[in-house]
This record gives sequence, C-alpha cells and structure tokens, in this order.
Amino acid sequence: MGNFLYLLRIIRFCVILVVIFLPIAVDAAPFSLKSSSQFLWDNDWLGQGEPVMAEYLKFKYDSESKMRFTGYGRVSKDFGTGNLRDTSINGRLYYGYLDYWGLDPVSLRMGRQFANYSAGGLILDGLTADFRNLIHYAGFSFSAGSDVQMPVNSDYSTDRRLAVAASIYLKNIGLTDADISYLRKYDDKNTARETVGLNLASSFRWAKPYTRIAYSNLTQSFDTLIAGIDIYPTARLALRGEYYQAYPTFDSTSIYSVFAVDRYSEYLLRAAYDLTAHLSGFVAYKRQAYEENDTADVVSLGGTFQPSNSTGVNVTLDNRQGHGGRLWGGEIYGDYDVSGNLRLSAGIQHDMYQRVETVTTWANASRYWLGIKYRLSENSQITLRAEENTNENFNHRFVERATFDIFF
Repeated sequence: MGNFLYLLRIIRFCVILVVIFLPIAVDAAPFSLKSSSQFLWDNDWLGQGEPVMAEYLKFKYDSESKMRFTGYGRVSKDFGTGNLRDTSINGRLYYGYLDYWGLDPVSLRMGRQFANYSAGGLILDGLTADFRNLIHYAGFSFSAGSDVQMPVNSDYSTDRRLAVAASIYLKNIGLTDADISYLRKYDDKNTARETVGLNLASSFRWAKPYTRIAYSNLTQSFDTLIAGIDIYPTARLALRGEYYQAYPTFDSTSIYSVFAVDRYSEYLLRAAYDLTAHLSGFVAYKRQAYEENDTADVVSLGGTFQPSNSTGVNVTLDNRQGHGGRLWGGEIYGDYDVSGNLRLSAGIQHDMYQRVETVTTWANASRYWLGIKYRLSENSQITLRAEENTNENFNHRFVERATFDIFF
C-alpha cells in the first residue's frame, strides 16, 4: 500500500508538471519533454506470455534565474500470469533534481540524483554542493542524503540508509582529472561501507595516461584498481594498454558480505586502425587471472564498414580459452536508412561454448533481431523490434517491443 501511494504521488507530480508546462512548451525553448510509451511482450522461464505496458517520462526546464529542473521516471503494468513478476502497477523515479548556480562560489543540486565519486557512486535523495571556486587550483564537493534502494518491482528508499561523500579535486594544473574522495554509507546506525578513492588522468598530444583506485577501509582491500594509457602514434592508429583489478565487496550489513569473493585481474592490449574514412578495424587481447592461478585468454577482432551515410555494418569475433571453459562467438549488426524518415536495423549473435574445458560437448546460443524506426514528424517516431532467442534453456523465446516517442 505504501508503494502504491508513493507511485500515485509520482504520477500526480508528473501530471502537474505536464499540465503547467506543456502549454508553453511549443513556444518556450527552456522546457523540453520526452514521452516514451512502450509495449513489451515475451515468454518467461515457465513459457508463459508476459505483456508489459510502460510509460517513460523525461523532462527538463531551464529557468532564466540560473535554475534547471530535470526529471526522469517510469510507470509500468505487467499483464502476465504473476507467477514470476509482480502484476501490480509499479513506478520508479530514476532521478528528479533541481540545479542552482546563482551563488558565485558554489553550485547546488537538490533531489534524487546520481552522485559519482572516485570512491564510488550512489543514487541519492539529498543535496550535492560543488565549491568550484574554492581556490584557483582546487575545488571541493560533497553529497549527503539517503541512499536509494531499488528492488526489481518497486521504488523503495528509507531514511535509515544515510550516505555522505566528499571530494577534493585539482584544476588548472595540466591534468584532465585529479581528485581524492571519501564515501561512507550507513545502515541504521551501523557503517555499511567506507571507501577512499583516487582518480588521476592527463592528456598529451600523443598519449592519455589514467588511473583510478578505490580502497575499502572496512575490508582493508582494493575494491577497484585501474591503470592504463591510450597512445596515438598517428591520426589513424590508437593503442591502449590497461591493467584492471577487482575485489568486489558488499555492504557490511548485507547478507552477501559473509560469502567469499575471489579477486579478479585483467590485462588488456588493444589496437584500432582507420584504414579509410569508411572502414576501420580493431584487435584486442585480454589475459584474465582468477584466484588459485586460474587464467583465461580472450582474443577479439572486428571492424566497422560505412560505405555511405545511410548504411553501416559492425562485425565482432571473440575466442576465449581457459578457466570456465571455451567459447567461440560472433556478432554482426547494421543499419540502413531507406529514406529520411525510415531506418531498418538487423543483427545476429551466435556463440558456441563449453562450460568446462574437459567436456567435449558444445552448446549453442543464438539471437536474431530486426528493428524498424519510422519518424512520423519532427517530434515523434515509432520503433518496432522483434527478437528470437535460442539456447540450451529454451528452444525459442520470442521478444517484441513497440515504442511511441514524442518530444517537445
């Protein structure tokens, strides 16, 4: 009942905004609105049909008084059997915040927002303040509020899960990005997560080195460690070398925190080359390292061919050997503009894999899809997509989606 009342408040809020601003949207550029009405249909794991109706609403209003309001939400209804999904009306407010930069030393963001720091990101109901002009070479930002929890079928949050984050970042010193940040989350009165983050990146004429580190004080381990460099020897050639390490940790108050998690490392080498203005290709190699000296090697290659402004084709091939089995996979997809208002899209994905290296039996998984986009007018369009899936879990799983978009 509480979720339903919360949903009604979201709907009422969105309706009020539409009623107020829609009459002036045609003549007033500061207001923009996009509505996406979607119908989705597929079969669940029990083979039962699951039709879903969903309405997405995104809007933005720029005021002349240095204010901007931005919002994005969804309301949906599942008309299926209810064996696997909740069939009641569900709503979700992804974000809805007010930006204000009328104060010279600080800009404010208030409401539901995504707060992104090198120590971690979170969806927050609260306030973010950015003191961008703290001093000439540095700025300071902090966020505080309630950490939003989003289960599958509802939009739920509670003020018992408080969160705070802060960052000091450098500027005007030749680095593209440079900051150190701190994040702490609470579950009632208990500390659920405490992380320190560091982000450094620079840009030269021929290279862009970067690194990002997130360290958990509670587990005394590195959640994330990334270090790499992008090199551009010529205008057509791009090289990347990167090291990535992950040791994922859960909130200390979560039931999942008692389960053991393996450390994972990855070494990446990638090269991309533009043969012509219409043809480009890439090749990549990954060395994946797990606990107990288990490893796997992944090789990928592919390219993009765009013979004209109306046609484009993308191809990718993958091969993986090592821990967890073997895999051969490929994908090809493309777009074709029949006219200025009509676009056709299609794609094929196919994988052959073995779950364990010693098993000689190969399994197959395929997906085929076809899409059509037709522009009805300058501010409206219809999109249709049909997809067929075949793998070891089901012989045929047909998925359809129809979307009507209108924007002002």
